[in-house]
Amino acid sequence: MWKSIVTRVRVAGVTSTSRLQTQLLLRTFSQAADQEVIQDDSADKDIDNPASRVKIAIPFWAVGTVIGVKGGNIEKIRRDCETSIRISEYGDFFPGSRDNVCLIEGDSENVVDAVHKISQCVRNTEIPESFKFPEGAKSRQRGVKLIFPKSLSGLFIGKGGEDQRKIQEEFSLETFHVQHRNTLTEDCTERSIFIKGEEENTRQAVNYVIEKLESNPDHKLERNISYRNIDNTERKTLKLHRLPQNPK
Repeated sequence: MWKSIVTRVRVAGVTSTSRLQTQLLLRTFSQAADQEVIQDDSADKDIDNPASRVKIAIPFWAVGTVIGVKGGNIEKIRRDCETSIRISEYGDFFPGSRDNVCLIEGDSENVVDAVHKISQCVRNTEIPESFKFPEGAKSRQRGVKLIFPKSLSGLFIGKGGEDQRKIQEEFSLETFHVQHRNTLTEDCTERSIFIKGEEENTRQAVNYVIEKLESNPDHKLERNISYRNIDNTERKTLKLHRLPQNPK
């Protein structure tokens, strides 16, 4: 089952963890990939036309916790929630981020349950003392990042960002942030939303976003979880963080 997670292990690009952390992540992915676990037919029933399909972005430093030893944790979530769950390969991140992509498919209620269980795993991930940006990681683990079709951006932004502000206020969130367009290339058809606040408020806002996405079946997410074929992602992302040059 988990050979879809890792067919190639790539270390390039992971600069904010120590060598030991990287080795542990590699071991977790490799162990999960080596498991010859066959999914139950019940979990994959009607997989070509699931009632719900959701993508959640997992920060690379939390993937090991989400997967668990030899894939045990994510396998338990899959079975308990009766869903199909796939995670992108190590180092294969969503454009403009250092997040792996997790695709969850199944009945709507079960998918939502799986999203919250995975989010809880991220919250429970211990941030290593050696982490380069511990405060940023702690802030990230308090939120949930969902991926949605870029064609539905209007649902969550509105004119001049009005809907985005309304949603943030309605659920008393600290953050309801739609990914900037200039972090994405033209050939990327998806975008992310980062939702952060008190745990229950975040949970309700996540449910709201998923419900909105499901009410627009003509704009369903694609099943791909690999974004390596999207060009110039790194260049466009880094451009945002480049300090302005001093005038001559």
